[in-house]
Amino acid sequence: MLASFNSSFDVHRNIGWGTVVDAAYVSTLGRHLSDFRNINLVPYGARFLASNQDPTTGRPLPDDFFRPYPGYGNIPMQYFDITSS
Repeated sequence: MLASFNSSFDVHRNIGWGTVVDAAYVSTLGRHLSDFRNINLVPYGARFLASNQDPTTGRPLPDDFFRPYPGYGNIPMQYFDITSS
């Protein structure tokens, strides 16, 4: 459930001689905002490991061979855990 909250607080004070002082606070908060994360990222530095090199060419294997879920590309997962203020 996405939630957005708006709030405000305002104080007016007459200090005399026709002068009014005004102080206000305004806030906007967001809770449970949507975010997408790739759960099948290539681990940092994995292309440089000797175990991920093609022995015939000496070049790195395609990324899909050493992802957490081998054989698949990017897997976006939606989370609702972002907050803002």
